[in-house]
Amino acid sequence: MSSISVSSIPMPATPSRTFAERGRAVIGIAILAPFAIAGLFHTPLGEGRPWLQLALDALGWSSFVAGAGLRIWATLYIGGHKGKDLITEGPYSICRNPLYLGVFFLVQSVAFFLGSPLMAFGIVFALLVYLRATVASEERRLASRQGDAFEQYCQRVPRFWPQFGLYHAGEKLEVDLRSLRLEVFRALRWCAIPLVCELVRLIVRQPDWPRWL
Repeated sequence: MSSISVSSIPMPATPSRTFAERGRAVIGIAILAPFAIAGLFHTPLGEGRPWLQLALDALGWSSFVAGAGLRIWATLYIGGHKGKDLITEGPYSICRNPLYLGVFFLVQSVAFFLGSPLMAFGIVFALLVYLRATVASEERRLASRQGDAFEQYCQRVPRFWPQFGLYHAGEKLEVDLRSLRLEVFRALRWCAIPLVCELVRLIVRQPDWPRWL
């Protein structure tokens, strides 16, 4: 009986992390910083208009809760599997990157809380650059590991914006408790967003705070 040595079977090379992916956090902060600073010296949209401030706060909290909930939901499925296995159920059945979509909603809540169009634009711009550097590289690695299965998944499921008609999930879900705990600790850090935004609002509302824009 003949046998095949596993070591003799060539394995597809896995693409390495690009420079942009490794430095994505620094790049994103560098892009966002000028917009954030300019936003601090811009008159907030809700100032002097309580009804508009109430609407912006509602949008801020909705975006914040949606982002946190989406990240925890996605972690229940991807925890312990990220970069290794192809997960196609739950949130991953309606979009390919629910974790990053959750980050988008969380960060965008800052712009709503502060009533800053400049910051909203900067957040979208920075996240687009961040995600372009990260997601494309991650998907190339998954494609090298999963082959045709991942290509078919990409053709069926959108990259970011959910298509809810595609939703499906199995009857059972195995949860990686370590990954879930890690995400909960991250969520506790995210909880500082509304508090920090409220502190910033108190500062910029002071009569002697400069308004340049």
